[in-house]
Amino acid sequence: MIARAAAPVLDWYAGRRRHELCRVSRDGEAVQEAVLVRLVSAARDTEFGLTHGFSGIRSVADARALSAAGVERVVVGTAAFGPTPLEEFVDALGEHVAVAIDVAGGIVRTAGWRESSELTTADALDRCTSAGVATVVCTAIDRDGTRTGPDLELLCEARDRFGGRVLAAGGIRDAADVEAIRELGLDGVVVGRAWLDGTLSL
Repeated sequence: MIARAAAPVLDWYAGRRRHELCRVSRDGEAVQEAVLVRLVSAARDTEFGLTHGFSGIRSVADARALSAAGVERVVVGTAAFGPTPLEEFVDALGEHVAVAIDVAGGIVRTAGWRESSELTTADALDRCTSAGVATVVCTAIDRDGTRTGPDLELLCEARDRFGGRVLAAGGIRDAADVEAIRELGLDGVVVGRAWLDGTLSL
């Protein structure tokens, strides 16, 4: 999403049930302050929160700055598995930080999915548990943006392994997929293409 598109999308959400708008970047770009400021400003006029995540958050200072700007949940990807202990992000933001578990072939990918973390899904989830992370966002990379259905096996592993909130992403097509995810005991979904294509209404 670019800054000039923020207001129309937020207007569309206004008056609906509470959701979170998620600003996503997958190319490893740094946080764009101008875009963020416009999104946060527009979000304040609605009844839902703004989540920023998945890339561009390179330090605890970045995460703190986003939270101070009004972002309700900061999703940390690559930095969660880097040299900075994950506990430092949790100490700084508590339940307002989530970790992106982006998986391909059973391995968590980082740096805009270009690099391997050399951690299995289980390894990454265990690390999140040890650090006290409250929420993870589990994405099946090969299904993201495809509307081919969620990876229920991956999501089931995440639910069984992690005791906190688990959000599903990747491949979600319609309300039937959302229901299948709900039946696994997950806590929510991240949708993009299905909503834009009109196969899932919120």
